[in-house]
Order: sequence, then structure tokens, then C-alpha cells
Amino acid sequence: MRLLKHIEIVGFRGIARLSLDLSQTRVLIGENAWGKSSLLDVLSLLLNSAQRLYKFHLEDFHISPETEFLSRQITIVLTFEETCIGQHQRARFRSIAPLWIGGGNIRNVFIIRLKGYSIPTIKFQPSEIF
Repeated sequence: MRLLKHIEIVGFRGIARLSLDLSQTRVLIGENAWGKSSLLDVLSLLLNSAQRLYKFHLEDFHISPETEFLSRQITIVLTFEETCIGQHQRARFRSIAPLWIGGGNIRNVFIIRLKGYSIPTIKFQPSEIF
């Protein structure tokens, strides 16, 4: 199985929006504060072997450097693809068999979509409560 075919990230840490096709070899090069570490953080959070769910924190939501506006939503989409047709039928993938998309003469894909939402903090004055 191809480890990862495509990744999309919106609103996570240093990444406002990213859509990246992955090949066998990928090198991350860029200026400071362009989201390289944020991309690696997404992969380590979602593909960890501990199988624990990650709870987003306020600092995980992207803040626009121009407007200082906090993103209200994080969207992460990972698309995996089998390297050869029928590979999804192997014993190691049977537990996720119903989740594969495709069939016939095309490679099957498996998609993980994760969304997180920030909840705004509302401050009330004591006189506004009653």
C-alpha cells in the first residue's frame, strides 16, 4: 500500500491552506514560518502508533499573520492508495475493508477526514448575566 498519496490541511497551526500530492520522495524546503513543522506535526499526530485520539487545543488553530484572525475550523484529509490493484484484500487490511473506495480496474483509496472546531470564548459582565 502506498503510504500516503495526498494530504490537505486547512487552518492548522502555521498552515492556512495546503494541498499536496506526495510521491515516493518528498523534500520540505521553505522559509521560516511557512508550515513545514506544522505539516510534520499533522502526520505525527494522526499516524501515531499509540492509537490515541488527539484533542485539538486553541494553539492548534491557524492565526493569520496579516489579520491576526483565529481560524474557526481545522480540516485535515489524508488519502491513501494501494500500490497495486487488489492489495486492499490482503489480510492486514481486512479490518478496514468496508472503508475502501474504488474497485474494478482502478486502485482503491482509503480516506481519513478530520475536522476540529474552535469554540469562541464569550466574556460576560456580571450585569449582563441577569
